[in-house]
Amino acid sequence: MDADFTLPEHKERRKAFRVAIADYVILIHAKEKKYPFHGRDISATGVSFKGRSKAFKPGVGLVLDIVKDGRTLIANLGAKIVWAQNDLVGCAFVNISCNQEDGLCAITLAEQKRLAASRKAEKPQPSACSEAKPTEASPKAKTSALDIDFADPWSSKHKK
Repeated sequence: MDADFTLPEHKERRKAFRVAIADYVILIHAKEKKYPFHGRDISATGVSFKGRSKAFKPGVGLVLDIVKDGRTLIANLGAKIVWAQNDLVGCAFVNISCNQEDGLCAITLAEQKRLAASRKAEKPQPSACSEAKPTEASPKAKTSALDIDFADPWSSKHKK
């Protein structure tokens, strides 16, 4: 029996790890001026930012700068608009130099480290009680707070 089937086309959405860049500014170069937009996320292969999506058309080429705290981190990045919807714009980088690529990787790595450090700071530290080792007291112990009898089912004295 011959079976003939086709798989649906798979759109590859991510080619590189992305990090949030809410505190970065994307400066879009125009003829005589640069327009700032709030960054959303970035990777080694592209960037997205908040902007009036109707003003941006997929396929259009751009030149942009990545800025943080008033300092230009990467200048004159070539990019092509891939999508524009819901007041967000996504671009893929094109024809970037090795130095620009290194800068993008450095930004991504720095943001990954910052995220890991903030997650580590948020992680609850074990209390002294949770680190305490059980004692070899009798299998029946009274808790001081509740004054209840507790029979330890794991104790070797209860096993037959």
